[in-house]
Amino acid sequence: MSVPVSRRGISSMEFYNTAVQLRVELSRWLLRDFGIKDKTRRASVVAKAARMDEEDKETILGILAKYRLTEQLTEEYPDWWLAERRRAVDRLCTQIVVHIRAANAIYPTSEEEYWDRRTMQNKAIGYTEALMEELQFIVAMLFKTLGVDVEKYMPFVDMVDKELALLKGWRKSDNKLLRAIQSKKLTKREKLVKNLKEKVAARTEY
Repeated sequence: MSVPVSRRGISSMEFYNTAVQLRVELSRWLLRDFGIKDKTRRASVVAKAARMDEEDKETILGILAKYRLTEQLTEEYPDWWLAERRRAVDRLCTQIVVHIRAANAIYPTSEEEYWDRRTMQNKAIGYTEALMEELQFIVAMLFKTLGVDVEKYMPFVDMVDKELALLKGWRKSDNKLLRAIQSKKLTKREKLVKNLKEKVAARTEY
């Protein structure tokens, strides 16, 4: 007999495993600065990398400063921009997994618990949609400025798109939980009404 999705261990659920895999793959991507190598090259960094002695270093830096060429050694994406994008992607990936776990931890036996679970599911979906927006923004910026090949970023976009579909499917499958809860609630009410009628009938017999 198959186990209902709402009662399966989280490690057996595709939407959870996909979210974890997405987090791992994107983390690797972040460590590579979104697939582009570190292109920020300050004059002092270049001098240090070339192992210049102090005299040559001062000469080079002096010439660059004199002709205002120092700024031209810094690429289009400074450290702060890459850091902000990394933080945004990492935070969104984390929140997706956190809210999936929070939702799955609730097996609803009442409407209140059902809506608590639904709220966590909605948040997981919302963070996934926000992640898609962030990735599209990053890819657009890299393409317009550096002319990178958009196709090499598509696997990430496809993974996010798949995760969205899985999460929405999970949420939709929970509709039967609400119907079951409401059915039980109605049955209890019907029993109460029946008991009341029987008591009233019993009293009228005397």
